[in-house]
Amino acid sequence: MGFNLASRLNFAADDGRVEDVRTGLSLSTLERDWLDNLFFIQGVFPEIATQQDLYLALAYTVRDRLLHCWINTLETYLKQKETKIVCYLSAEFLPGPQLGNNLLNLGLYDAVRQMVETAGLDVEAMLQEEHEPGLGTREQDSVIGPRAMQPGDVVLLSGDVGRHGIAILSAREGFAFETTIESDSAPLAIAALDLCHRVPVHCLRDLTRGGLASALNGLVLATNLAIHLDLETIAVQPEVQVARHWRQPEIAHRHFVFGQGAGFVGANHVDGAQGFHR
Repeated sequence: MGFNLASRLNFAADDGRVEDVRTGLSLSTLERDWLDNLFFIQGVFPEIATQQDLYLALAYTVRDRLLHCWINTLETYLKQKETKIVCYLSAEFLPGPQLGNNLLNLGLYDAVRQMVETAGLDVEAMLQEEHEPGLGTREQDSVIGPRAMQPGDVVLLSGDVGRHGIAILSAREGFAFETTIESDSAPLAIAALDLCHRVPVHCLRDLTRGGLASALNGLVLATNLAIHLDLETIAVQPEVQVARHWRQPEIAHRHFVFGQGAGFVGANHVDGAQGFHR
């Protein structure tokens, strides 16, 4: 490998600044945290680490930064008077692997790729170490996940996008719109099972966290396939479309990306899958 345990003792960032090992974003700080987690959590050093050890150490490194962002956000809300916090219980059945999406959302994908490649490793192979976090049992031998996706597959959405995110925006930020936008959050298990019984399904994704764009980005990284979207065919209700172009787009955009569920089937099975859209 291209690094050794001695680099754990380097506490200076690439530009000479001193960064917290758990929250710093420089390449040297990320590498130090990765090695710390490999040594102190996995209990191994690079020369004997397995691919799973390296993956888990990297996942803990990313989790440190996610927790830092989450705690900062929570503290900011708690310092405000009459803060409204919206909580909901989501029974996500197939959220998909998280590491790749988290790297994208934190803006760390390129830095981590460089760090991993400097160590003589393949970042894509490391991301493949993450198991599909789906719940339930499989009634047939076919695999449902990124590995089963094929060129020519068609992306199916279970419904229009954006309603849930804009409804959360309205409640959380205290914004009022001329029309009432209600969340369309609902269980997807029945629709997904019905789709699986109708046609062979190659992959499924719950779009609750991160939305359609984030889910597809993760699948592109996992499969090296390109995904073409026809935006005219993605259903968006008029009131949600108006909210998307609201006068504070940097806030509205964060909440617009939520969708429902996405399924991937062969092009020759699209007609049999029409019932998936509700």
